[in-house]
Amino acid sequence: MKERLQKLIARAGLASRREAERMIEEGRVRVNGQLVDQQGFLADPEEDHIKVDGKLLKLNNEYVYFLLNKPKGVVTTVNDPEERPTVMELMAPVKIRLFPVGRLDLNTEGALLMTNDGDLANKLLKPGSKCPKTYLVKVAGIPDEKDLWKLRRGITIDGLRYSKCTIDIIKSGKNTWLTVVLTEGKNHQIKNMFQAVGHPVSKLRRIGFAFLSLKGLDPGQFRELNEVEVERLKRGDVDPLTPISPLRTLKKIGVDVPKEPEPATSDRSTYPKRRPGQRSAKRPGARPGNRSSSRPGSRPEERDRRSSSTKGSRRGPSSGYSRDSENRQDDQRRSQRDSGSGPYRKSTNRGRPGDSDRREDGRRPNRQDSGRPAQSNRRGSGGGKGGWSKPRPGSGRPAGSKNGPSGRGGKRGR
Repeated sequence: MKERLQKLIARAGLASRREAERMIEEGRVRVNGQLVDQQGFLADPEEDHIKVDGKLLKLNNEYVYFLLNKPKGVVTTVNDPEERPTVMELMAPVKIRLFPVGRLDLNTEGALLMTNDGDLANKLLKPGSKCPKTYLVKVAGIPDEKDLWKLRRGITIDGLRYSKCTIDIIKSGKNTWLTVVLTEGKNHQIKNMFQAVGHPVSKLRRIGFAFLSLKGLDPGQFRELNEVEVERLKRGDVDPLTPISPLRTLKKIGVDVPKEPEPATSDRSTYPKRRPGQRSAKRPGARPGNRSSSRPGSRPEERDRRSSSTKGSRRGPSSGYSRDSENRQDDQRRSQRDSGSGPYRKSTNRGRPGDSDRREDGRRPNRQDSGRPAQSNRRGSGGGKGGWSKPRPGSGRPAGSKNGPSGRGGKRGR
C-alpha cells in the first residue's frame, strides 16, 4: 500500500513529519535510486527501496504506548537546539523511537503520552476528538465567580478564541487551587486565561490525559499502557469513568485538603439490636409518627406487658396477641350486652326492635318474632301480600301506601 514519503520516514522513527519534509526538500531521500524533492510523493515500503542519507529505511510495524510523568525543566521535544534535557532522554530505556503527543511547557509537569503511532497521535490532537485534559492550577488571589463564569463559557483574548472548559475551586486562600478540564490544547492556554482575569498562574500540572491518571508514577517515571487502555484510545472512548481527583497530588506536595467522602455502607451491624418481643428494630433516620411507632403495643410499657404474656399466644411472641387478651375481650362484650351499654345500647331506629326485645341467647329477633309482617326481598313483590313498604325520599309515594299505581309491586323491602 502506497503512503506519503514523510509519513513512512516518521513511522521508521528517524524524524517527525516536519523534519521528514525538511529532509525531502534538502534532497536527502532517494526512492529506487532516484532523488525525490517533492512533497506528497507516494511510495510502497514493501516494493520500493527507500534510502535516507544513504541508509535503507526499515519500518517498525510494532506500535507502543507509554504514559510519562514529565518533571519540571524538561523540554517536550525530540531535539532541542539549546541542548536542554528532553523527554527523549527520560524514555532512553525504550529502544524504539517515540515522540510526544502534544506539548507541555518547560515549567509544566504532568501526564504526557509517548508513542510511535502517528495516526493515533493525530486523532487525539484534533479538536473534534474532545479529548479531556485535566490540570491542577495554582493562581494568585481568589478569582471572582463572575470571572470564572467567563472562563467556563469561553473567552476571546487578543483575537484568539478559547472554547468552553470546566473549572472547580478546591481550596481558597492567599493562593487558590483549582482544577481545569480542557478539550483543546492551545499554546499557553491556561496561563493566558487566568492572566486575562487578573490572577496569574504560579503552578501548573497536568494530572490526567483522557482517562489516564498519574497514579503510582513519580516525576520522571513512565509506564506502558495495557491493551484495554490502548483499545479505548483507538475507538475514541476518552472520557474518564470517574472524575480524576487532584487530592492525592495535593497531599504529596504538602497541601492540606479536605478528606474524600467515604462511600455509603449498608452494613446491618450499625442498626440497633431487637429487644425481646419487639416487632422490628427502629433504624437510624426513622421519622417520628410512622407506622412502626403508631401501632398498638409499640410503646415500651406495652411491649413489656406484652412480652410477659407471650406464653400460649397464637401468632408467636412478637405478634402482640394472646389467648388471655381474647378472653378478656369476650368477657367485656358479655358485660356490655347484659347492661345494654356500648354497641348494645337501645336502638332508636324506627322499625327495629330494641335491646328489650332480645331473645335469651342474646341474638336479635327477626321480623316474625317482633310481630310485624315479613317482607320479601324480591323485586316487584310489593313486600308480600298485604305487606307494607317504606317509601324512599323523592319517590312520590305517600307513606303507608301499599303498592304502586301500576300494580306491578313496590320498591324492594328493607
